[in-house]
Amino acid sequence: MPFSWDEATIQRGLNFTLTTSVGAIDLFGEIAGGGSYDDILPHTSEMTVYGTACRCIDLPHLIHVKRAAGRPKDLEAIAAASVIHPVEVVPTFLGAHEFPEEARADRAAHVDRICREWLPAVAERGLAEYADVFTETGVFDLDASRRILSRARELGCTMRRAGEAFHVSLARNRWSYQGCAGHFDDLPWGRLAPENCGLAIEIAQAFTPMRETLVRRALEQATLAGRCETRLLGGRLLVLDVAHNPAGARFLRRQLQARYPSCRFVALLGMLSDKDPAGVVEGLSAVVSEWICAPSGGARGQSSADLAGRLPTGVRAQVAPDVRQALTLALQSPALSSRPEDGILALGSFSLVAQVSDCLDAGAIP
Repeated sequence: MPFSWDEATIQRGLNFTLTTSVGAIDLFGEIAGGGSYDDILPHTSEMTVYGTACRCIDLPHLIHVKRAAGRPKDLEAIAAASVIHPVEVVPTFLGAHEFPEEARADRAAHVDRICREWLPAVAERGLAEYADVFTETGVFDLDASRRILSRARELGCTMRRAGEAFHVSLARNRWSYQGCAGHFDDLPWGRLAPENCGLAIEIAQAFTPMRETLVRRALEQATLAGRCETRLLGGRLLVLDVAHNPAGARFLRRQLQARYPSCRFVALLGMLSDKDPAGVVEGLSAVVSEWICAPSGGARGQSSADLAGRLPTGVRAQVAPDVRQALTLALQSPALSSRPEDGILALGSFSLVAQVSDCLDAGAIP
């Protein structure tokens, strides 16, 4: 495919690695551990380089983003930066958090490369104390994770595991936890997913004993915007969640089925153009009776019409020009009028969920 360096290419892309007549240059719309330009800007200072004013990442944040990248060369940079910056740094190998684009066609070969080349290089130079793997469907599976972690242990890296043996049981309005902090029964659901709360209990237990009274008080007060967040719209239950990939959609479905077993939803969906809307729709098909597509903002956003065209074959969706109209269509849905117990679900990109929240806070829905 010919490469055309023009405005359309830049708008469709995110990160570019270029070879130019004056040398190599990388243009990043996002960096691991740092986010976008706007996210990084508060952590920069201005410097003059060859007579030109430039914004440079400060040392603490540079160490943070290098730790997130986790490649051998990044760990070398952490070691160098730590010498001149007085902070406690725990260098960790994070090279197994995602498959690079060029490695996705042969993932087994990339796991081989990590075990045979990257980890030995890190160990030989004493660059990392810990090793970490992102184990999840679609990324590193259990076999690959075990192989990488076993190799890291052989080479002297320390393994730190949290939440490996806790168990959560769900009921409609209550749940129970059993793990290193003890056994807590009949816990209030609160506003967050019990699995996430269970993991938080495990982590907190590593620092201080977790009493049941403390856990209950925390569950009653804890909130996290956009994660199983519940609101009311026209007297109807409205759930907001930033599930924006198939795994997140399946997790959300399990939460909805446990908490609202007789409820089905009219769903508002807004997603970025590089996500998998078909997988999200399939993951929630058991609890959604109707789909309404809404536009998502930002450089990676897409129109509601484009999103509707990417849904699974046979799934029909209404197309709304904006979020306000999408909420109005949901309230007018025949599916809701025939089932008073059903609700509305707004999910997908952070942009979509934020726009819904803004509409509700402003009272912009009749």
